[in-house]
Amino acid sequence: MPPAFFGAPGSRALPGGSTGCYRLRFATALAAQRAGSYLAPLHIRRPLASSTAISSAHQAAPYPTQLQAGFLRLQYIAAGSRRASFPSHRMTNFIPIFPLGIVVYPGETLNLHIFEPRYRQLISECLATGKPFGIPTVLDGRLGEYGTLVRVAALKQQYEDGKMDISTEGLAVFRILEVIRDVPDKLYDGAIVSYPPNEQQPLPDRIGPIAAALRELHRLLQVSKPFPAADTELLSYQLAHLAGMNLEEEYEILQLLQEDQRIERLKRHLQKVVPVVREMEALKEKIKLNGHFRELKSLGFE
Repeated sequence: MPPAFFGAPGSRALPGGSTGCYRLRFATALAAQRAGSYLAPLHIRRPLASSTAISSAHQAAPYPTQLQAGFLRLQYIAAGSRRASFPSHRMTNFIPIFPLGIVVYPGETLNLHIFEPRYRQLISECLATGKPFGIPTVLDGRLGEYGTLVRVAALKQQYEDGKMDISTEGLAVFRILEVIRDVPDKLYDGAIVSYPPNEQQPLPDRIGPIAAALRELHRLLQVSKPFPAADTELLSYQLAHLAGMNLEEEYEILQLLQEDQRIERLKRHLQKVVPVVREMEALKEKIKLNGHFRELKSLGFE
């Protein structure tokens, strides 16, 4: 049975979204999915009308490529290839989601062990079609509004019981407009998402001091972490996981959509953390000296 557009317990709207609008988009996206591409841009030609008009349109054509009901006219444009194209910021589409308690950044490589049946189904479909999926961040048990679209870069190992080890690559930041809990014929959840414009040009003059501060932090902590590129070519995304941020701070970086903003946030973090670690190292040295023979110079006094 196709999902209802209104009052369905299996879907919910996030702040800033129109529930009826995105449920209708979801039905249309499903039509695109069944046609061979669920990365299909959806364009609203006119504002949505009342729920009565939309419900009557749904009853007449549950999986349409074009609906007309009162003031409503919606069309979808499906990509011709079965392999998903890179999303643009003008795109709104349905994607399967794999919520995790981590932050993934564009360009990042992430290794995953897949063992739950719903995600084994999801990854199997992605391997068969080349389509991406989304990893939204879970914070304190709640699904965050932002996440990253990723592709399966390689199947590292397939186990006899169906479990898998895969390598993934981050593609683009997305914002969830609505979560779809009940996807027909699927064990996994999905979401209607958009892709906000995201500036990712290197800023060598700004990122250089950040790289230097990170190296000092690693030296103080006696940690050896190679940087993925020369300092002049580094992006904030490549350094964020190396700065010792907690999950909330890394998620804040994900929500910043300009490179200079992300660099400034890293700068503020390091300005706070490095002096504290430096003081801790000095304190450690003082404790080490306690009980040792030391040559102390006598100080004169009146």
